[in-house]
Amino acid sequence: MKSIYDTRRFNAQLLSQYCGSMAAFSERIGRAQTQVSRLIGKNPTRNIGDKLARHLESCFCLPAYWLDRQHHHDLDSIDASLQNFLLNQNKFQELHAFMETIREAIDAGEIDEVIFTQLEEIAKKLKNS
Repeated sequence: MKSIYDTRRFNAQLLSQYCGSMAAFSERIGRAQTQVSRLIGKNPTRNIGDKLARHLESCFCLPAYWLDRQHHHDLDSIDASLQNFLLNQNKFQELHAFMETIREAIDAGEIDEVIFTQLEEIAKKLKNS
């Protein structure tokens, strides 16, 4: 039976292949290529721990503990699965940009009572849906 570290490594290797290269993967997860090579390269010397596993999932907008379960056997089977998650990632990036605009407006004192009330109503609707 595979260990959780073997499963994480296999899934991370598929994600790396999906990115097109180890360089693209390392850039996406914000880690040096040498560190990535030690984790998922041809002769890995380090395991993917809990904290890093959750970080990888976050970088790909995957649900928590996704990396811990065997989902796919090859790159073709992961492609369709990731498409839904990547759509969520695009929405996440747009939402992040919206939130940054709101934060900048707050810092500049541009959020008045009316805008604040509108934002509050949106947040309440999201919470109740």
